[in-house]
Amino acid sequence: MYRGTFVSWYSTYSWKLTIKGTRYCSHSYEFIVYYLVFYFILILSRPTFVFKIFFRKLFAHILIRRTVEKKLYYYYHLVYVITTEYNVCIQTYSQNNLRHEFRSY
Repeated sequence: MYRGTFVSWYSTYSWKLTIKGTRYCSHSYEFIVYYLVFYFILILSRPTFVFKIFFRKLFAHILIRRTVEKKLYYYYHLVYVITTEYNVCIQTYSQNNLRHEFRSY
């Protein structure tokens, strides 16, 4: 399956931040809001114009013929990023709670 370069880059970057312990849940929700706005603008605008001018290098590996397929692909990435962010947020929260419990004893 294809994954967008921005999505895969952000996934690895967020995991690095999670390992360092500098990532919080509020940042995840802010990113989800920004990503929603980005995708709604991308879907409402003309996809061919957007692909030719702005996102040619970023989404160079995406070769989709119809507009409906493009929109479905955008929604797939949107769901993927939201679920990834939710999992990172939950894991960070659980790791912080475990650290706190171990320190208290």
